[in-house]
Amino acid sequence: MELKELFGEFKNKKILVVGDVSIDEFVYGKIVKISAEAPVPVIGIELRAHILGQAGNVATNISAMSAYPLISGVIGEDDEGKVLMEKLKDITEINGIFADTSRPTTLKTRIMVKNHQMLRIDREENHGISMDLMKKIVGYVNDKDFDGIVVSDYMNGTVTSELLSNLPTEKPIVIGPKINTSLDYNNTILVANEEKVKGVYGINIITETSIRNIGIKVMSHLGCRNFVMTRGKEDVAVFGEDTFDKVNTYGGEALNKVGVVDTFMAALILSLTSNIDIVKSVEIANYVSGIKIKDMSMGIMNLKEVMKND
Repeated sequence: MELKELFGEFKNKKILVVGDVSIDEFVYGKIVKISAEAPVPVIGIELRAHILGQAGNVATNISAMSAYPLISGVIGEDDEGKVLMEKLKDITEINGIFADTSRPTTLKTRIMVKNHQMLRIDREENHGISMDLMKKIVGYVNDKDFDGIVVSDYMNGTVTSELLSNLPTEKPIVIGPKINTSLDYNNTILVANEEKVKGVYGINIITETSIRNIGIKVMSHLGCRNFVMTRGKEDVAVFGEDTFDKVNTYGGEALNKVGVVDTFMAALILSLTSNIDIVKSVEIANYVSGIKIKDMSMGIMNLKEVMKND
C-alpha cells in the first residue's frame, strides 16, 4: 500500500492522545558580543516561536496525517497555558485539557543561533497530579469514542498506574518516550530510545546478543505487549512475546531530533489502527519520521514532504 493510499485510510481514524503536554519555545537570534560579566555569548533575539510539545506535538502530527486527534492532559493557569489552548483549537477540541493551580504549564525554551541549539531551559513540575484532576481525565477518556491511544509520558506526573488502568484494553495503546519502572505496561506498545533504556537498566547495548537480552528484560520486567527501541542511526529493534525484528532507519537518519519521537508514535498508532502488523507499522513510522520534517528544530511532520518522497 502506498503512503498516499495509507493516509487516505488515516482520514477515518480518531486517536486519543493523553498524558503530559507542553509548549516548546524557540528563541532565534544572533551572537552580538561576548559578555563582560562572564565568558559567554550575548544573543540578540530576532524571533520567538511557540509550538505544541509532548502530547500536543503527537496530536499535531496526527492531524497533519489527516486523522483526528483527541487530547487530554494538564496545564497551569498561566500565559503559556493560554498559548497552548489557542494552538490546540487549530487541530481539535480543548475540553480534555484541565488546569492545575499547583503547577506551571511545562515550558521548554531552546535558544537557537543559525539553527544550532545553544541552550535549553526547562520549566516543569514532576509531582503527580491530584486525584480530582485524574478523575476528570479518566472521565473524558470514558466519554469519547476513538480507534487507538497514544500515552505521552515525559515523567511530568500525568501518567500514572491509575491512568493506565482506566484505558480501554481492546484498543491499541502506544506509550513513550520515557520508561517508568513503577508502571504496569500491560497491553501497551512501549516506545523508547536506546539511551533511555541504558539509563534505566545500566546495560551497555553493543552486540546483537545484548540487544536481544535488553529486549527480553524490558518485556519481562514491564509486561508490555511489544517493545520498540529506536537506536539512533542504527535501526529500530521490535520485540514481541517470542519475536525480535530489526527495521533499518530511513536514509540513515537518527530518530533523535526535537519532537521526532512524537511523529514516530503518531504514525505508529495510525498504522496499527489500520490493521497493519507491528513490524510493518514500525517500518511506516520509521519512514515517515525519517524523511524531511517541516523544520529540523521543531519536529512537525510535513505531509506534503511525505507525499513527495513516496
